[in-house]
Amino acid sequence: MNVEELKELGIQGEFVRIWRNSGVNELTEIQETAFTDSSLLQGANVFIAAPTSSGKTFIGEVLAVKAASNLHRAIYLVPYRALAEEKYLDFWEKYHDAGISIVVSSGDHAEFDADIRRGDFGIAIIVYEKLAQLLVQSSGIISDCHLLIADETQLIRDRERGPLLELLLTRVKRLKPGPQIVCLSATVKDLGGFDLWLDAKLIETKNRPVPLLEGVIERSQPVKLHNLGDGTTEVRDFNLPSSATNKDAILGVLAKGLQPEEQMLVFRTKVDDTEKTALRLVQSLPVHKVSGQTRDRIMLLEDSPVRSFLNKYIERRIAYHNAGLSVEERRLVEHLFNEGTVQIIVTTATLATGVNTPADMVVVADFHRWDHARGTNMPIDVAEYKNCAGRAGRYGKRTRGTSVILADLTGQTGQLENYYIFGDPPELASAIPMQPELAQQVLGVIAGQLADNKPDIIGLFCDSFAFRSFYEPRKCEVELTKAIDTGVDHLLALGLVSEQDGKLRVTPLGSVAARSGVYIETFGVLEALVRTSGLETASTFDLLSGITDVMEMQRLRPFDTEKRAQLLSGWVRGEGVMKLTTDFSTEYSVGHGRIRELGSVAEWLLTTAAQIGIALGSPSTLVEKLSNSAQQAHFGVPLELVPLAQLRVLPRSDILRLVVNDKGVKLTDPHKIIDADPSQFVDILPPQKVAKLKERIAQSIGETLRRKKVGHLLRCDRLAAIRPLVEKVYDAHGTEFDRALEELLNSPMIELKVRRFTRQRSGQPDLEFQALKGTVVISATASDDNTKPVSWDKSREVLGSVGYTGTASNFVVVGKPDFHSVAVDNANELAGKGNHMLLLPVDVIVELCLRRVEGRISREALVSTIEDRYGVMNREDLEGQI
Repeated sequence: MNVEELKELGIQGEFVRIWRNSGVNELTEIQETAFTDSSLLQGANVFIAAPTSSGKTFIGEVLAVKAASNLHRAIYLVPYRALAEEKYLDFWEKYHDAGISIVVSSGDHAEFDADIRRGDFGIAIIVYEKLAQLLVQSSGIISDCHLLIADETQLIRDRERGPLLELLLTRVKRLKPGPQIVCLSATVKDLGGFDLWLDAKLIETKNRPVPLLEGVIERSQPVKLHNLGDGTTEVRDFNLPSSATNKDAILGVLAKGLQPEEQMLVFRTKVDDTEKTALRLVQSLPVHKVSGQTRDRIMLLEDSPVRSFLNKYIERRIAYHNAGLSVEERRLVEHLFNEGTVQIIVTTATLATGVNTPADMVVVADFHRWDHARGTNMPIDVAEYKNCAGRAGRYGKRTRGTSVILADLTGQTGQLENYYIFGDPPELASAIPMQPELAQQVLGVIAGQLADNKPDIIGLFCDSFAFRSFYEPRKCEVELTKAIDTGVDHLLALGLVSEQDGKLRVTPLGSVAARSGVYIETFGVLEALVRTSGLETASTFDLLSGITDVMEMQRLRPFDTEKRAQLLSGWVRGEGVMKLTTDFSTEYSVGHGRIRELGSVAEWLLTTAAQIGIALGSPSTLVEKLSNSAQQAHFGVPLELVPLAQLRVLPRSDILRLVVNDKGVKLTDPHKIIDADPSQFVDILPPQKVAKLKERIAQSIGETLRRKKVGHLLRCDRLAAIRPLVEKVYDAHGTEFDRALEELLNSPMIELKVRRFTRQRSGQPDLEFQALKGTVVISATASDDNTKPVSWDKSREVLGSVGYTGTASNFVVVGKPDFHSVAVDNANELAGKGNHMLLLPVDVIVELCLRRVEGRISREALVSTIEDRYGVMNREDLEGQI
């Protein structure tokens, strides 16, 4: 089946062209099976199980794009932040220009959370934990969604993530009607009835589009390679000399034996071993000429160990990849590999899941990993091995792939073959029975208003896969009841839940705990911290010390509490990445990505502490300090630079130069940067980086308006008569904008009875309507390209001194896409002096109109909101007020 045939499924040709240009031509077996299955196309729940590199994730991508292009919402669930980042960047690059609004929510991204709660998106890529948190604040996120894709569903058995994913799916499954659920999973031995529980059609294959040969290397012996697809074997001699007695020597021979066009992934289980192995392999590799463009791309990275390594050794065509790299560093390494510039990557399992970096050969150099909980080395499981091995073989570019395991001892081949090569991944089983109590899960149920008493909570859990597959067959339902009882009692004792007349209610603190997603034990530590006297004047180090010993931080080994606080303090102060990595890399190396991960977790904890402060009624100065410290910890920049850091377009060091430079210049306001003369950036940033920054700011403004438009048009699906008017308001420019606004406000469903008038002979007509206290005058102004905010000069034309001779109760400017920060500051200042003037971004007036059409506000409430508000009104100002 050719990708062009997807047009027959209602896919627009523009998207087919995008896929074809990205290398998708002929569909794989699992893709063809899925797209010709009526169940999938008619909206039934589907469980798709296929080996790594078989193309199953493309199925989810096509379905999400199809939904979003038809103005439906799609949620794409992923388990890891790195995978969320990869999907977001990949989708944004492909589909942003095609008009699809892409957002992401993870531990690294919270900037789109308000958009997701409001439904202002086409495709939302969300990490499991974040969706659970968002649902506490807005339970309608899923019910208003058309499609839910759960990637890596085999993690239902994972002790950490499994219970959360299972309860999310249980919640979605109970919705009537609910979204279509599409589960994507690696091959598992047995689904254990999961597909039956989900009422999902199983679409499965164990075949790979590219044959995979698997074997074990024991020193210099020839290797028997097994093709599990057709049951054949072949013997290959890798020409290992008898002197190759350790893994580094074997890897060196394998690296030398690669043909120039062949590529290899080497998997190590320790982060430090990836860099050490790469450094040792350098000596085995020939020198190749590297383009100046490639070196320029490397030098765009933050000054860090990996940039130094790449700059020094890129001519050897080798790189390393692990959780210590930043998102930008990992992404560049992946790009260099996929384009063939890099021939060998030494990596941890960060490249085994989701990330699209197939190779000709995979070498699994380690099959044991240190288990901190058990205090000993433990074998990696079969599923992890299969994910690593599955990276061998490029569909459409190679005819087969090879994966080998390096034995530790002689005589180990048979054991490793039987366990890893011929072994099956574990069956799909619920992880909920592993939990001694279910306090964390029960809190989410109560806070999400899914149940308010023990019988109903038990009833919800009785709808779970755990009950169906474990508790019920074993007739041990009482164990589930005990776990729930223990969880409820724990929540009551902590004051996170209260009980009255048999009804369970989440307390204000409990609501914060549920929204945050931190461990309940951690929440207690944060609450105690917020109650500490003198916290408002505590140093940054003391503040960070209060959060760096909780469980979420302890998982970020190898640091102890004091070192975490010291490193984070340096990060917040703006110390360079290279200095921090040098100062704190002792027994273990510390990469840019690990520092940023610490910052992200610190931001999460400090934001939760700030929310606790609000719930406790703490002084606003303390709440503000915690909130500001959270933002600084996340990005490692002064608070005023956070909006620019959120754009993720320049390295942190470049962003810091916008306030710390020899010229004494401060450039922090995105709107002012767009307008700034290039001469202001001389000796601060090179022209190409200035252009890149300005372009990204403009894109961000346009993308924000697009998200708002998508969200409102989706709301209009139930309000068909209003949709053309809303669409016209968002799409109109120039003099047509005020006409479109007039039509919307005069529609029978809103009925403001506005009329056009001209204040000055040479001016364009404005609008006015009779409000409760007098006449409201409205002027509409729109930028031509939706990327330039409305200036203050345009905004102030509606002041009463400019041509209006009557008595007005308010002067309103409706602007598109939004207002320049100078206009916002000036309007708020005038409002503080008693001037009757209001700036309304276009999405706010549309939001007010839709609430009127939906019956959520009366005509009088709509009129008074427009008449009585002064300064600037944003969507956030409407939440919980009208």
